[in-house]
Amino acid sequence: MSSTVEKQGNPMKEFVMPAGILTLICTIAAAALVCTYQVTNPIIEENTRKAADAARAEVYTGVSGFEELSAEGLENCTEVYKTSGGEGYVFTTTSKGFGGTIKVMTAISQDGKIVGVKVLENSETPGLGSRAMEAAHLGQYQGKDSSLSGIEYITGVTVSSRGVNTAIQSAYEAFDTVKGQ
Repeated sequence: MSSTVEKQGNPMKEFVMPAGILTLICTIAAAALVCTYQVTNPIIEENTRKAADAARAEVYTGVSGFEELSAEGLENCTEVYKTSGGEGYVFTTTSKGFGGTIKVMTAISQDGKIVGVKVLENSETPGLGSRAMEAAHLGQYQGKDSSLSGIEYITGVTVSSRGVNTAIQSAYEAFDTVKGQ
């Protein structure tokens, strides 16, 4: 009879202890992740803010600074900034491309002309759809008004080109709402 008990082993040792050790390991790992997040998140947010500030300065050169306005209620528009001197606005808008969402920053002067355009994020096919994000394509928007007449899409990249164009049209819709603020 004692041999049967020995063969079955101690359930505490075989089942509860390993589960307890795994729970302890998982708890320690989760706590380490929380601590890492708390330390790195402010740094990441600051770097993201600096990158956005640099992008605004790139699309709207020669201005002294930017003041954030509310983008609430503006369709496809995530951020709106007015230049400190009142020269114009910078809009961050999104649109659908072939590979996913395209995030575009557009600077528009008070007279409604495009000052600069920069694609911030995209998941378009490298070497094909990504051609719509290059300076050669984006440069044609410079000086255009809300009609965007004369803009040519890249052959074979129409969905991506249209995505950029739609994001810029969304910037003009937001411009019509916030101009004069």
